Amino acid sequence: MKTDLAAGFDRLEPGGWVPRPLPEELPPVKRLEFAMLPDALAPWVMDVWERMQCPPDYPAVSAMVTLSGVVGRRVAVGPQAETDWMVVPNLWGLLVGRPGLLKSPAMEAMLAPLKTLASEELEAYQQAMADHELEELAFRLRREAAEKIARKRLAHDPTADIAGDLLGSPPEPPVLRRYLSNDSSVEALGELLRQSPDGILVHRDEMMSLLKQLDREDNVAARGFYLTAWNGDSGYTFDRIGRGLNLHIPALCLSLLGSTQPGRLVMRWSPPAT
Repeated sequence: MKTDLAAGFDRLEPGGWVPRPLPEELPPVKRLEFAMLPDALAPWVMDVWERMQCPPDYPAVSAMVTLSGVVGRRVAVGPQAETDWMVVPNLWGLLVGRPGLLKSPAMEAMLAPLKTLASEELEAYQQAMADHELEELAFRLRREAAEKIARKRLAHDPTADIAGDLLGSPPEPPVLRRYLSNDSSVEALGELLRQSPDGILVHRDEMMSLLKQLDREDNVAARGFYLTAWNGDSGYTFDRIGRGLNLHIPALCLSLLGSTQPGRLVMRWSPPAT
């Protein structure tokens, strides 16, 4: 198929090519239809939209991104039948609108079930930690008793095999399953993902605060971390002198949800004044 390589360019005199400036008008955006949503989500999104009288895109995007934060790496999509290419369905969503359009309330409404899950997990974790403390105390007492028996045997027979008298490793502490994070460093997010390998949702009500943080020159590694986490299936290893070497995360998987205002987007990506 023949293509016009000069399309979109203006010719300079006496020669050379420069790109034409992009048009200032925004392209039309297709209207959200509730039929685009999964059947299980559409009634919920419609209910929030009708009660709040906000743009339907806000609860729809928030619901889809929140769901992706729960699903994470538990499900993958195979776009090609004869390859091993798999896509993790974690999503990033940004609600854009002027103040007063109920961006934050719409997000909070769709995040409510996730926060309920997080609350239930925390309650179960606290109970498991209480049980673990008792198990750990019992283990220490049994270990002390076993060591006394082993010492007595060694006192009578220095060559006695006491390996069977000693206890093994202490009980493993419970792990808190995290679903949501609001303000964490990439190192902390890495630890959360080691504990919750299926992925978590990062919710930043004002997304520009995160973008400004990532813009800092000393946050180059953080930008790479987030870009890797967008894939949802790429491993990542921290090697830090202070925190230890080979802190490996099998797969970074972050879903990201936030909001901002049109003016802040324009200020961020407008070319600097000359």
